[in-house]
Amino acid sequence: MNKISPVVLLFLLIAIPVFAEISGKKAYELSCLKCHGTYGEGGNDHQQGPNLTILKKDYFLEQFNAIRQGKRLGAGSLDMTKALKESKLSEKEIQAAVKYSLTLPKAFAHHKELGNAKSGKAKYAMCIHCHGDKGQGYTNPGLAAPRLTGQPDFYIVDMLKNFKNGHRGNDTAAGLQMKAMAMTVATEKDMQDIAAYIRSLEPQQDIRNLSYKVYEGSWKKMPDFNSLTPVKKGSITDGGVDIRIAESKDNFAMLFEGKLKIPQNGKYTFSLSSDDG
Repeated sequence: MNKISPVVLLFLLIAIPVFAEISGKKAYELSCLKCHGTYGEGGNDHQQGPNLTILKKDYFLEQFNAIRQGKRLGAGSLDMTKALKESKLSEKEIQAAVKYSLTLPKAFAHHKELGNAKSGKAKYAMCIHCHGDKGQGYTNPGLAAPRLTGQPDFYIVDMLKNFKNGHRGNDTAAGLQMKAMAMTVATEKDMQDIAAYIRSLEPQQDIRNLSYKVYEGSWKKMPDFNSLTPVKKGSITDGGVDIRIAESKDNFAMLFEGKLKIPQNGKYTFSLSSDDG
């Protein structure tokens, strides 16, 4: 006689928490903002980060990876590695922060007004071959020297020190060349003078106290902004007019307000370039 034994099947439902990934902007704020600034313009003091908005993508990624691989040992690089670790971000979120950084509009850096630009001009002569006569960078196809004009003056001094003491420049041909050149800069005062000359090459800011407001909607003509409520607003302390700040693609409007520096009395013509409307 066949015996039928009851079989009890137990289904164990385990609740597995699912965490939503945060945006690139939020990831940037958690891991990068402290040293690179709200707009990627760079830090406010020594050992803080560079102005990200003037770096070319390939160079940006090369240096980002070098820091994460432990090839750059300066205080700022070590702080960055620590900040990324403490942020608890996933690798995907870190890459989202990188991608967000690469979309930031050009911003003006903070300076500490170090050095003497006149003295630095002659000392900068040895930098021209790779960094260009205006600090524009990428003038030597064989050595990927970055743009210097627009970097914080104190950051330039920090990097010269790092190259000179061997904390940077040991992994690429361009780095080794820069390391050798840094050894010829005798004193910190010379470094400051070079940084001051590079700072003097920057275009002067003609617009100050710039603020912006973003509005959502669709209009056939210029709206009365006073009757609208902005969905986003803020100030731009170190940059110019740039609609990318809105972080929108379609159906939005922006209002910019600020003070324009006028060098002398006269008639001035203003023009607007637009692909729509």
